[in-house]
Amino acid sequence: MAKYTIYRDTIASEYLYFENDKTGEDDCGGMWFNNKELYDYDGCFEIPMKVIEQLESEGYNMDYARDGTEE
Repeated sequence: MAKYTIYRDTIASEYLYFENDKTGEDDCGGMWFNNKELYDYDGCFEIPMKVIEQLESEGYNMDYARDGTEE
């Protein structure tokens, strides 16, 4: 299974970015949050489950990404 790195914007704390460790920008996306609740994302059709699970373990609400995502 692919590994992802999640980057946190130090200026815009409500923005996070993920990138596949092997393919880089070919499998990446940006995510926007309001009080740790995801409200939008871009750059990908869906957020990879590994990214969703990692952020949920850190207290982020990823319900917006889970809508329509296959488990």
